[in-house]
Amino acid sequence: MALALIPVADATAISFTTPIFASIAAAITLGETMHLRRWAAVIVSFIGVAIILRPGFEVINLGTWLVLIGAFFVAVNSILVKTAVRTDTPDQIAFWQILIMLPMCFVPALFVWTWPTWTQWAWIVVIAVISTFGHRALGRAYAAADVSLVQPFDFTRLPFAVGLGWFMFSELPDLWTWIGGLLIFGASVFIAHREARHARRAPAKVGA
Repeated sequence: MALALIPVADATAISFTTPIFASIAAAITLGETMHLRRWAAVIVSFIGVAIILRPGFEVINLGTWLVLIGAFFVAVNSILVKTAVRTDTPDQIAFWQILIMLPMCFVPALFVWTWPTWTQWAWIVVIAVISTFGHRALGRAYAAADVSLVQPFDFTRLPFAVGLGWFMFSELPDLWTWIGGLLIFGASVFIAHREARHARRAPAKVGA
């Protein structure tokens, strides 16, 4: 719904509130340890989102609110997936997610249903394939690492969204979106670098 109201790049940038929600929720519900570097990445990311939204200077419209609501529920989904990988494989989780979403989406669609054209059917198949692989990859990521570590990598969606938005819809983000996005991206690179160094040192300590 939000993508019909605001540019792709803006929607993607605002959706970066998901890691903030997810990291805090993971610390509360899953007992994950939030090291200082993880909190720093979350705080910097929040500042980046605030720069993009500019509350008090720009009107936060319905599209923005819809993205924020969606980001919160995606964060909840992250916690549920992380919990589910303790007993189920990532492929099983992806299958059940898709199966459960089918009636939830199909019933409301009946009230506004029109048959897709052949071109739209082709795009639907592409979306289905990409979404399925995305769910599988995310499930494997949560099985391998903490939610608070995985979520900052979600920020790398911004360059892809900007490129696709420009190529397909001739949409370009404004200067504030670029500044906020760079802050968010920088935070994700920082946490990835620090966690990689920590992971390399851990075996050495165990061996010692």
